Amino acid sequence: MADYVGSSVTRLETKLLLQPVRIIRRGDAVSEDLYPARINFMLDENEIIRHITCG
Repeated sequence: MADYVGSSVTRLETKLLLQPVRIIRRGDAVSEDLYPARINFMLDENEIIRHITCG
C-alpha cells in the first residue's frame, strides 16, 4: 500500500479493494473506533494520499 502515498485518490478509487477501507479528507470528522483490519487513507486538500494507517 505504501506505493499509493503521493498518488491521487482516483488511483485508489479505480482499484478493487477487498478489505475495509476509510478515506479521510482534511476536515472530516473521524470516529476513534479501532478496527485493525481497516486501512485508512488520509488525503490532503488536493485529494492526494499523504498517509496510510491501519485501524
